[in-house]
Amino acid sequence: MELFWSWVTVFLLFICSLGTVLPLLPGLPLMAVIIIGYGWFDNFQNINLLVITIAVMFAVIGTLLDYLAGPYLAKKKGGTKGGYWGAFLGGLVGIVFLGPIGLLLGPFLGALAGELLGGKSLKDASQIGVTSLWGMLAGNVLKFVLAISLTVIFFFRVFL
Repeated sequence: MELFWSWVTVFLLFICSLGTVLPLLPGLPLMAVIIIGYGWFDNFQNINLLVITIAVMFAVIGTLLDYLAGPYLAKKKGGTKGGYWGAFLGGLVGIVFLGPIGLLLGPFLGALAGELLGGKSLKDASQIGVTSLWGMLAGNVLKFVLAISLTVIFFFRVFL
């Protein structure tokens, strides 16, 4: 029976890995909860404090990437605080009201609006908005790598 639950957990971790790039699906934070839950079920025979620490650390990093990667790159491109906060708030508002499309459009439109309100030209504001979008996409790729790494760590701890 334990082998069955081990494979169910691997399946759930795989689904959560998809959630790192697809909005509205659970991602790294839920993966950490699943790993801790499996550890509890397993009396922490295979899942030790190091694995739990890595899972929680990856969840925190993934959450930070969600909200800060796009705005950070926009700022590095020469964006103002208005563009930074516009990208940040645009990402939050976009995902809430527009779902998956909002995840892409929100940071771009937020950074664009923030820069235009700050006096930047449409060309400069657009470049900063695009940079914000690339930051968000890069953050998703990094989150996916973290999720796959966490799944592999779990697999090795439980099956090998």
